[in-house]
Amino acid sequence: MPKGEGGVIAVFIKKIKHGLPLYVYGDGEQTRDFVFVKDVVEANMAAVKFGHWETVNISTGHSTSINDLVQMLMRIHGSDLEIRYSQARAGDIRHSCLECNKAYSEMKWRPQVDIMNGLAETYRML
Repeated sequence: MPKGEGGVIAVFIKKIKHGLPLYVYGDGEQTRDFVFVKDVVEANMAAVKFGHWETVNISTGHSTSINDLVQMLMRIHGSDLEIRYSQARAGDIRHSCLECNKAYSEMKWRPQVDIMNGLAETYRML
């Protein structure tokens, strides 16, 4: 099972499907820039075709709070979820969002899947 920030969506969905509570570290207002895996695959393919061996952010350029993520998952699941808040973890980043204009200008890539549709597809697949 995925762990940590990078796998929070998979962790949450697996817990939802097993009827387990979701644990949120901190107040849930920390934000992340979630990009759908199929968009990452397309970005890699664009890098092969158009890339120039440069560092390019692959992101959506949009922040989503963990609380908003939980609300979206509740809508997809179709019922309320048990959420348990605990102390923020030492060293956790409060806000993380990347600017991705270079991906478009250098590789003609933009994310195509919005977070709600990406969550719904992931929910169906896991």
